[in-house]
Amino acid sequence: MSQETANSSLPLRHWEGDPDRPALALHCMMGTGSYWGPIARQLGGQIDLRAPDFAGHGRAADWVAEGLDYHTAATREVARLIDRPLDLIGHSFGATVALRIAVGAPRRFAA
Repeated sequence: MSQETANSSLPLRHWEGDPDRPALALHCMMGTGSYWGPIARQLGGQIDLRAPDFAGHGRAADWVAEGLDYHTAATREVARLIDRPLDLIGHSFGATVALRIAVGAPRRFAA
């Protein structure tokens, strides 16, 4: 697993896999991006998995309200990470962020 920061202020974890099958995994409200590690290992490189830490979680900075609610701010930050079609995976809060993004730009996702 490597760690990187992309076009977003969110720290991003990366488990390398098939470069033709990129995926972005979003954690629950009480989790961190690292929670996707066991799943990435079980998949054995079938997907190229990245997972951010939402603001106030894991290695991310604390969230500062700047006119947006937390959910909208998280959705916008995650959307900045998407630069090509990919699989979007989410658990609990992460699934609601994924749904908001998918509804807004459905052609950007493989699944």
